[in-house]
Amino acid sequence: MGAPAAWPFRNLRPHELFVRMSLHRTQRFEDVFRSLLAEFLPAWLRSERRQQSEGARTTRPAAAVNPATADIQREGGCLCGAVRFRVSGAPLRVGLCHCQDCRRASGSFFTPFGVWPIAAYTSSGKMKTFAHRSFCPNCGGRIVWLRNDEAEIMLGSLDIAPSDLIPEYELWTSRRENWLAALPWADQFDGDRPV
Repeated sequence: MGAPAAWPFRNLRPHELFVRMSLHRTQRFEDVFRSLLAEFLPAWLRSERRQQSEGARTTRPAAAVNPATADIQREGGCLCGAVRFRVSGAPLRVGLCHCQDCRRASGSFFTPFGVWPIAAYTSSGKMKTFAHRSFCPNCGGRIVWLRNDEAEIMLGSLDIAPSDLIPEYELWTSRRENWLAALPWADQFDGDRPV
């Protein structure tokens, strides 16, 4: 039985992998595994990205085009619960952002977000705003970016995991980590999305 196609060590037989790991008995398992990843993962990622760019664009997963989301009410809030919000209906769009501002504001490599019409958004509790991003002044939980006609919600602040909200595009892909693959069905933008 062979290794799955996505396995980065597919050129190594199991006993070769074992021998390589046994040679480093003085090192911790994690260190050995990390060195093996450093050796094989870059080539694997390059081949995966090449296949994606050469092949036809993958279609978006079916859950992203779910008309049943039109009547859904989603609720969320900050970490301490002082700020609560609700959005109604389906979002206008869903995306991922890799920009430096989103990284710093979230403390993560990217930020998943959904954009709803401003009329579909309501909130309670006091928020502070910095650089257009509104957050709880008690716990710092980032909630929303309000524009004149849209409310951009941080999907991680929803109470129930939004697994039916699948990103349609990625922003600032030039800042995406090398080990993080592009979403094959999503539009890719090197900067902000054209309006």
